[in-house]
Amino acid sequence: MKKTAAFRSLQALDLTWLTGRVNAKRIALLIPLYNEASSANFQERLIYFEKFAACHADIEVILINDGSTDSSLAVLIAYLASCNSRLTAASVYPNAQKVGALHLVASQISHHHVILSDFDTDLLDVAQLKETLPALEALPETMGCYFKMIPYEGSGAVFSFQQLEYAFARYYYQFHLKDQSVPVMPGAGSCYKREALLRIYQEHSGYRNGEDREATVIGLKLGMKAVYEKRTLALTRPPLSLKKLLIQRKRWYLGYIETIFFQRSFYREQMTARTAIGLRTLQDIVSVTLLVSIPLDVLVATILLKGGVLYLIGLSYLISVGYYSYLYIDLKDERKGLHMKAGYLVPLYPAFWLMVTFISWYNALISFFWVPAKQPQERPEPRVSASV
Repeated sequence: MKKTAAFRSLQALDLTWLTGRVNAKRIALLIPLYNEASSANFQERLIYFEKFAACHADIEVILINDGSTDSSLAVLIAYLASCNSRLTAASVYPNAQKVGALHLVASQISHHHVILSDFDTDLLDVAQLKETLPALEALPETMGCYFKMIPYEGSGAVFSFQQLEYAFARYYYQFHLKDQSVPVMPGAGSCYKREALLRIYQEHSGYRNGEDREATVIGLKLGMKAVYEKRTLALTRPPLSLKKLLIQRKRWYLGYIETIFFQRSFYREQMTARTAIGLRTLQDIVSVTLLVSIPLDVLVATILLKGGVLYLIGLSYLISVGYYSYLYIDLKDERKGLHMKAGYLVPLYPAFWLMVTFISWYNALISFFWVPAKQPQERPEPRVSASV
């Protein structure tokens, strides 16, 4: 197998098939897992994928143990041995930061399409995806499609705010329809042509934080397109506490920074050409710059306006509430599935967004500049072992 950028940061990589490989099906669902044995619902998730495989006989479900350091591998092997499982399973060692594990497994199978999802994500209405695949195959420049991501199985303000946030994010997909682009194909819910995914991973840095965003950008840089398959749902389980949410967002934003760093020439070209991706990136740069400078802005405004700064802050907040209220009303299809109480939180959403993004972006920027990104190093070829 050819050496790829996604593997350069690893000392060695072994792939062991825990079950026989079918490889006769056109679609593979790849599910990486890492240290899931500590989760109370580990067995429950294995049963879910077992049922998924039973309902979709034309999709090969491949669980990938990505160098877990707990008992996940042992539990997975025990489960496979306890029943006549429909699942295919593989083990990659050592941990390959998800990208390496996905790349190695994808290179060893022969399926036409690869669905990427997470161990804690449910996929619904996959039949709609199957109807879309023939059209994707007829378009050689298309790398794949991304699903409708919806947070579910949760309660509380943090959960409801995220439902609103995901709906607002999906709203912006409409601005990419003409270009058939998207800032990020969610790693928890997307489908790639396997050959396209392999081309993408050949140029991937292998960094974990923004692995799905970087993969998407590489595909766009190679001239490939992305389609929104909103009829297929990816039900993701979001963080339910503010602390866990801040940790997740720091990783997301750090991944965004790393992707811009590795793909800076592409982003520069897109902004110059004023494409949808370029304009979204420019908007993000301006927004983040204004966001992290808020303390200085408030200080300067307080000095210049004195008591008038409170009126300025109040006016700015009301404008934000009006903006998000308009989005919420105009969401239409994207609003379906939201908890009823989510709508009542729209007036508070700007405050939630400001707090979470301000803290997370500061932490991400500190992490990036305090620990500079290292250039990946070359590594030996990975080794593939037979099933155990």
